[in-house]
Amino acid sequence: MTVDLLQAIVDHLDHSGVPGARFPDAKGEYWAHCPMPGHNDRHPTNFSVSARGFRCFGCNAKGSLPDLAKTMGIPVPKQTARGCNLDDYASAKRLPIGFLKSLGLQDSDWFGHPAIDIPYRSEAGQLLRMRKRVALRKDRRARSDNRFRWEKGSGLSLYGLWRLADVEKAGWVVLLEGESDCHTAWLYDVPALGVPGANNWDQAKGGIVPRLQKLHDVYVWREPDQGGDKFIQSLQHDLPGAKVIIPPDGIKDLSDAQTTGKDVLALLATQMSTATPILQIKAISDTADSLANFAPWVREKLGERNDRDTKVEIANALAQWFLSKKRLIVDEGQDLAKGGRPYLVADDGALWPLDPGLITTRRALYEAGLNGTETVFAWVIETLTMEAYRAGQYATLSRWQTWRDDSLYISCGPCHLVRCRPDRLEKLANGTDNIWFAGDACYPEWNVTVPVQPLTLQAFNPNLITPEEVPDYTPDVQRHLLTVWMAGLLSGLRPLPLLGSVGEKGGGKSTLVRAVIRMLQGPSADVTSPPNDVRDFRTQVTTAPLVGLDNMDTDVPSWLLDEMASTLTGRNVEERELYTNGVKLSRPATAALAVTTRSASFCRPDIAERTLPILRRSFRIPTDAPIPTSWGKYRRIATDS
Repeated sequence: MTVDLLQAIVDHLDHSGVPGARFPDAKGEYWAHCPMPGHNDRHPTNFSVSARGFRCFGCNAKGSLPDLAKTMGIPVPKQTARGCNLDDYASAKRLPIGFLKSLGLQDSDWFGHPAIDIPYRSEAGQLLRMRKRVALRKDRRARSDNRFRWEKGSGLSLYGLWRLADVEKAGWVVLLEGESDCHTAWLYDVPALGVPGANNWDQAKGGIVPRLQKLHDVYVWREPDQGGDKFIQSLQHDLPGAKVIIPPDGIKDLSDAQTTGKDVLALLATQMSTATPILQIKAISDTADSLANFAPWVREKLGERNDRDTKVEIANALAQWFLSKKRLIVDEGQDLAKGGRPYLVADDGALWPLDPGLITTRRALYEAGLNGTETVFAWVIETLTMEAYRAGQYATLSRWQTWRDDSLYISCGPCHLVRCRPDRLEKLANGTDNIWFAGDACYPEWNVTVPVQPLTLQAFNPNLITPEEVPDYTPDVQRHLLTVWMAGLLSGLRPLPLLGSVGEKGGGKSTLVRAVIRMLQGPSADVTSPPNDVRDFRTQVTTAPLVGLDNMDTDVPSWLLDEMASTLTGRNVEERELYTNGVKLSRPATAALAVTTRSASFCRPDIAERTLPILRRSFRIPTDAPIPTSWGKYRRIATDS
């Protein structure tokens, strides 16, 4: 509310003549003409306003932002917290007000709102710093804890240092987060010290660690939220012999136990008897067994605050977890100029590129509580990418299908694969036998069933004819070669000859190519028209197992023929990463090529010698084109067959 109200006030101020450097200045103060009624101020640097309130050095007016807003006629949003006083605090925490006053607590104010002074004193009783409690409850909409403010002082310290002699006399201590838990502990004469915030141990510990290490027992209360893990981790190095108290379900801290009517001493004794050595407490990255386990922790972290430290903590925890699970993989076969292309393994076993623009990556990390529109998401992606390059598993990922020893592995959706052996087919999880199929280069999900010979289906068995030019290239030979070609296609053999389905209109030439494509990629796949842009063709051949181009007859651009010839010889497609640098990204051409044509007029010699023609009617080269001598190889093939 404070930020929005301040902005509304600033929008209505007259700051004509105020230097830009003072609107706001380095301290967050906005300087302007005083808006107070009756003060006709023409000095642009008399009046200042900030989140802390306002003051005019001309008319001496001062107060809170709500006071100023009312004076200026600006609506004041309803506040979730209007301060608190000692009576309210004592009632809410079920603590005697006289006992609290004996600890030095007293009513105060914070820029016009009720507040409580909580003094931090040294072992000798000297005031080190004053902390203000300005709200009883935390505003869930606020990025940071809105309940406390610090007055200027000499840094942070533990709360309760003036009771350190009693702690050493007892020989044990309970370390707690914040002041209210200490007030409850001290009411029952429990030796306790408070840390002013889960993230502040290193700043507050001072020289106290050696004295704590001499105690018989040091207990640490681990809250189930608000940075409990961080609190424990920060103490593990300094107090390796400490024990961690884990509260029972439904109880957050000692103050919570007191306000809900629990027997505080009995509860504390029970939990202390089952306390866990602090070095056995693992971070979320050590205990989570899926990305989904991170979601409550991530949302809690972002609910506390959304600053740089939070982003670093979340990103590092996820990176450590991915690395420990061997779920960051760099594909050495791609993006050679960058050292490979990084991938992450999602909870379902799918392997997706670490690319913030891909919905698959965003969905995988959404499981961990990360929203792709927040800055923390980009931070996490960059951290995972760098950690993949630094310590990830380097491998050449499989695409579509691959061989290993005596087995053929065929992708089966992004999460599974099918292991094919001479005696059986097995559907297994992606990653089995350390075979990983990239999620962006796999066949749709399919079920293992009784194998079907393609040539028994009508679509794969067209009415073929023998060409006049090569009488030995009979339909039986063509069917035999088509079978071999499809076996090579499915077994991952690349490069393959161009499959040319040749025939007159209505002869079923497109049906054959369409059937082969749908055999691999499902019922929605189809042949396409020849692309008009080289980038479209390169995208096709690097993201599909088979590209079928329909009606390749006239006006075929020379660049397409060059690209086809290059693909048919086997290659990696290189593209410049950005127009501002010379880094070339490299992707393997994974596709086999198939075309439908009436005349094969596009078929220049360097393509013809790499073509397997399947002929529906007479195959005739135009009279003005040289007859490719390579067609003679089909005579030899037919004779050998």
